Amino acid sequence: MNRWWAAGSAAVLCLAGRAQVEGVPRDVIEQRIEAAAEKFGGDADVDLTNLFEVFTDHYLNPIDLNHTNAQELSNLILLNDAQIGSILTHIKRYGKLLSVYELQAINGIDAYSIGLIRPFITVRENARASTASFKEILDQGSH
Repeated sequence: MNRWWAAGSAAVLCLAGRAQVEGVPRDVIEQRIEAAAEKFGGDADVDLTNLFEVFTDHYLNPIDLNHTNAQELSNLILLNDAQIGSILTHIKRYGKLLSVYELQAINGIDAYSIGLIRPFITVRENARASTASFKEILDQGSH
């Protein structure tokens, strides 16, 4: 148990030295890093130092569950292999998800897990389509 807290504390302390990313709520990222630290405890095979960048990137550019693979979902490290397999099997068997809330119907995916990954995922019918209006693209576009 002490390892969990040590790993979690180390991850949070690493965050303190990083620059604030505009538009990303720091508390959301910190909570997910703490959850990952608790999940893996003192496991030496898991590197928690890059999680801030991973979570920030996926917060700004969420993973589209209808157009993803196991590797991309496992990079979040908030889901286990069985949960990732259940999501991908469900999509293969029943077709594309209509909403993120459809995850509740998948065996092995609990409300806690959905809450952990919710800021980093989305469901789109067309992966290339944008939900932003032309005005929003002009005002808030980053490229």
